[in-house]
Amino acid sequence: DDTATEIFNFDVGIGMGIHYLKEKLAPGSSLKLTESVIGIHKGDWRDAMQRYKEWVLTWYKPHKRPDWWRRCFVWDHATDSPYRNGRYDFLTPVIERNKDLDTLGRVDWITIVNWWQPPYGPNEGDYDYHKEMGGLESFRQAVKKAHDKGIRINLYIEGFLVGLESKVGKAHGGAWGIMDKNGEYSRAYGGWNMCPSVPEWQDYLANTVARLVKDTDADAVYLDSIGMQSSLCYHPQHKHKPGDWFIGVGETLRKVHEAVDKVKSDVVIWSEDFSCDVNTQYMDSSLSYAVQGGQYFRNQGIDLNPTGISLFRFYFPDFKLFEWPLGVWDLPGYRQAFFNGNGVMGTFDDKYNKSEKKRLLDIIRVLRDNRDAFSSLSPVPLIETKREGVYANEFPTDEKVIYTVYNATKEVQEGELLEVKHKDGYHYVELFSHKEIEVKPKGQKVSLSFEILPEEVVCIAQLPNLLKIKEETQRIRIMIAEERKNLTLNIGLIGKKGEWLTKKIGVDKMSMLIDPKDLFGEDYSYRSVTAQLFSNSSLVDEVTVGSEEVILLEDGLPTGTVSEGIWEWDTSLKYSGDKSHTEPAAQGRPQHSFTGLEQVIPFGSLIVQYIYLDPKNSPKQVMIEFKTKDKGWEHCAYWGRNFLVPSRVGYGTPRLYPMGDLPPIGKWVRLEVPARIVGIEGLELEGIKFSLYGGRVNWDKTAIVMGQD
Repeated sequence: DDTATEIFNFDVGIGMGIHYLKEKLAPGSSLKLTESVIGIHKGDWRDAMQRYKEWVLTWYKPHKRPDWWRRCFVWDHATDSPYRNGRYDFLTPVIERNKDLDTLGRVDWITIVNWWQPPYGPNEGDYDYHKEMGGLESFRQAVKKAHDKGIRINLYIEGFLVGLESKVGKAHGGAWGIMDKNGEYSRAYGGWNMCPSVPEWQDYLANTVARLVKDTDADAVYLDSIGMQSSLCYHPQHKHKPGDWFIGVGETLRKVHEAVDKVKSDVVIWSEDFSCDVNTQYMDSSLSYAVQGGQYFRNQGIDLNPTGISLFRFYFPDFKLFEWPLGVWDLPGYRQAFFNGNGVMGTFDDKYNKSEKKRLLDIIRVLRDNRDAFSSLSPVPLIETKREGVYANEFPTDEKVIYTVYNATKEVQEGELLEVKHKDGYHYVELFSHKEIEVKPKGQKVSLSFEILPEEVVCIAQLPNLLKIKEETQRIRIMIAEERKNLTLNIGLIGKKGEWLTKKIGVDKMSMLIDPKDLFGEDYSYRSVTAQLFSNSSLVDEVTVGSEEVILLEDGLPTGTVSEGIWEWDTSLKYSGDKSHTEPAAQGRPQHSFTGLEQVIPFGSLIVQYIYLDPKNSPKQVMIEFKTKDKGWEHCAYWGRNFLVPSRVGYGTPRLYPMGDLPPIGKWVRLEVPARIVGIEGLELEGIKFSLYGGRVNWDKTAIVMGQD
C-alpha cells in the first residue's frame, strides 16, 4: 500500500514493518525494539512455512484437543428461539427451518444462541437460565435429547461484552471496562466492553464458563468476538500496557480452559477467529474468515486469495477451523470452505432452489463420508496442478487420499489437470458425480483427466479396489474383496423425480445379491447404480455400474413431439445410429427445435450433445436451449462468441451460460452441459432448440448422462 511504499521506498520486493504505539521519548532515554529474525530461502513459500512450523513447535504447547471435535464438520443454529411450548427445545427450531431436509441426520452439533433470561437482553454476562422456560432442569433435558440423537451442544456466550443492566456490569463495568485515551468507555455492541488483561475479569469469565458446562453438560462453549477483536485500553487502574490486548486474550483463554477441564475434560473452547497464532494454544477451534476476506478483496478488484485458503489450517491441522462464508448463506463460499476441508454451517434458507440445495447437501455428504481424510493431521496445501488458475489440496489417510480441486478461472478447465503418486490396486472416483476418473500412467504417478467448471470444486478420491459390481437379471451382485469391521453399504440411484435415492444396508457376507425394487419399490427410473462401501462410517470404496445414458434424440423425433424450423436428416454424416440432423446453411440465426417431451432431468446429470462443425462453413456460435414446464425457454448454453443474444441479458446465469470456445471443426465432438448450470435439474424438460450463428452444423445424439456433474 502507499504506507509500505513510503516506508520501504520501493514498489517491488520484500519488506517487513513493525508498528509501535506512539510514545514520547525524553532526552537521553532509549526504547528497546522487538527482536526479529530474517531467514532466506530458495523462493518456495513451502520451505518458509515448514521452517516457521518447526520453530513454533519448539514452544507451542496446546491443550489436548478432543478427537470427537476434529471429526465434526457441520453445525446448525437454534437461533430464532430455542424454546417450544414453554420449555427449552434445541432440536425443533432446527427441524422447522429445514422442513424438506433430513436436518438431524446431517448435523454434528447445534449452537444454542439467545438462551439466557431475558433473551438478548441487557444482562449478558450473568447468563441466568430462563425461569419461564423451565430453568436449568428444562435446559438439561433439552441437552440430553440432543445427545440421545448423537448431536453435540455448543453454548454461545459473549467473550468480552457485558450488558449494561447485568449484575456483573453494574458491579464491575467501571473497573474492568476498556477505556480510551480520552477517558471514555468502549461501548461496542451497546454494552460494557471488558478488558481481557484484567485478572478479575479473566477469573469471572473462566468461572462462568465452568459453571455453565457443569450445569448443562454442554460439549462446547463459543466465546464470541474475543478472538477477532483488538483494542487499546488506557484505563488508569489497569496494570497493563495499552497494547497488551493479545496477551490478555491468551491469559483469559488459558484460564477458561483450565477451569472447564476441572469440570469436564473433553469440552471444546472456541471463538470468532483465532486471535493470533500464539493464542491458539489455549483454544481448540475457531471460525475462519479466510473465504470471506478473499471475497471482500475480490469485490474490490484485488484477488489476494482466490481459493479462500488459510495456511494455518494445513500447518497446524489439530486446530479445527469452521468457515464463515460471506453473507453466511453463500454457495461460492461453501465451495471454497470445502476445498480447504473446513467445517460449514448446515442451515439453508429458502433463497436456495432445489439444485443449489442439492449441491450444498452434496458438500456436506462428502465432508461427512470422508471425515477421516478431512481430519487428517498431515494435509498438504496447494499441491502442483497442470493448469494455471486450478488449485488442489491433498488430505491423506493410511488407506485413501482425498484431493479437492478448485477452478479459480472464469473458463471451463478440462483434460489432464492433476498428476499424483499412484498406488497399485487403487482407482480414482469423483465423489460428487460418482464418476470414475480417466488416468494415464506416468512412471510412478498417474495423470488425472476431468472437467471442472468456473469457480467450482471437485473432489477426487484415490480408493482401494475393494468393490466389484455386476448386473444379474434386473439385480446387482456386489462382491467385497476383504472382510472389515463395521462394514455397511450405501446403494444409490436416480428416482423418478430426478432425485438421488440412497439406502444404507448392513454387510453380512462378502457376496450379496440385491434387487433395487426391494430397497426403493417402484420409485426409481434408471438402471445406473452406485455402491459405496463404508468402514466405521468412513468411505473406503465406491463403484458405479449399469446404463448411465437416457437418449433424448437420435435418428428421429421422439414419439409425440412436435418439430419447428427446418429439419434435414443426413445419413452420410453421423456419429451413431443411422443419421444426424441439420438444416440448410444460412446467414444470421438458423435454428430448429422440438417440443412435447415429458422428461424429468435428474439432479447431478449432464446433457450430452454430439456435434460436427462444417470445416468449409463453420459457424461463429452454437447454442442449445432447453424448455421446461416451469420456466419455458429460460435455459441456454452456448459456445463461441455471443452473437445470438446481443443484449447479453442473463449472461453467466442459466438464461445465457457461456461454455467456452467453439468446438474443433471437421470432427465429431461431445459437448457436455451440466444440468444445474442451465437450471433444469429436477425440472420436467419439454423441448430442445438447436441454434447457430451462420455456417452449418450436424447434430447427432442428445442424451442425459446420470450422475456425471
